[in-house]
Amino acid sequence: MVRVLVALGAVVALSAPSPPTGSNVPAELRLTAEALGRTQQHGTLLVRVPEKLDFSGGGDIQQGVRKVLEARKDRYLIVDLTGSRHSGEAGTMLLLLANKRVIPDGSAVDSLQKSGEVLQSQQADLCRGDNAKVCDLLRQKEKLDQQAIKRQLHSTTSLAPQDQQHAAKLTLPQNQSVTKPPQKGADAQRPTGSGGGPDPTDVLLIALMALLALIALAVFKTRRPVVTATTGRPLPPGFLLSGAPTSADRPSSVPTGTGTGRPRLAVVRRPLDGPVRTAVVRTCLQPQGYVEFDGWLHRATWAGPPLTPPRPGARVDVVGPESGRLEAFAPGGLGHADGHARGSAPP
Repeated sequence: MVRVLVALGAVVALSAPSPPTGSNVPAELRLTAEALGRTQQHGTLLVRVPEKLDFSGGGDIQQGVRKVLEARKDRYLIVDLTGSRHSGEAGTMLLLLANKRVIPDGSAVDSLQKSGEVLQSQQADLCRGDNAKVCDLLRQKEKLDQQAIKRQLHSTTSLAPQDQQHAAKLTLPQNQSVTKPPQKGADAQRPTGSGGGPDPTDVLLIALMALLALIALAVFKTRRPVVTATTGRPLPPGFLLSGAPTSADRPSSVPTGTGTGRPRLAVVRRPLDGPVRTAVVRTCLQPQGYVEFDGWLHRATWAGPPLTPPRPGARVDVVGPESGRLEAFAPGGLGHADGHARGSAPP
């Protein structure tokens, strides 16, 4: 059982989801890259920025830009600033990464002075072509020319209805969730989510619950029920013992000598009325102790030969009422001549 639990623990550890790659990437860029990855191929992702969006959590901006560019290769990214008076540094970076920008007349694009190094290192991707001039404008320390920036970004003031209808949507930072557009045909049969499979967190929780259930089952099988004697007193530690009795543990009648030197068995007095049950000795009967039958411990008095009380683990016959005083004898010593009914045996 221990080997099974160790093996299961190893399986759970190996199947646990690994930490998400790029965890040191700013959340705004990481969420955008993940949302693009979940968008169907050649599909559109609409990122709404209804308020100023800055890189609040820190992280490697350059690596985040690289991840968004990789995820955008076969998808279309739209960034919408509707409702935001300032884009913020993260919002401006998303505008540079987008294929299409929506910047209303009342919205302003903030500079990227803090991310100047990122713009320099991303000259081959982020600031090439139409973005070359706008990158120079965004690095300026003085007041930005908003009209020139919007013109270089080829921005629009509103979103076309078809873009809203067929695009997956991500809102930053208020609602960091993706709403996928309705799919048709074969794409509708594909499971949603990363990797097309179940959520890794759910898989880990199910595996942990299975492991805990197996541990509980193992503990339940290795422990015997804690019971109390018929006297109503709690049992001291160590009462519940294990191990089957052997033939050497069974008590036997002791022959007694006579005047003629002829041995004879000791005389056993008539036992109490009641059924005869086979029990296992749990504490030494000297002359009183505890025996077990039917899964319970009962107090009994040894009524056999006084010199041979049975040891713990030995089997004896007990006779007496269902509740009250019980007497114990060697197995088979009572016989069946008295008409006692044979009771149940211990498990």
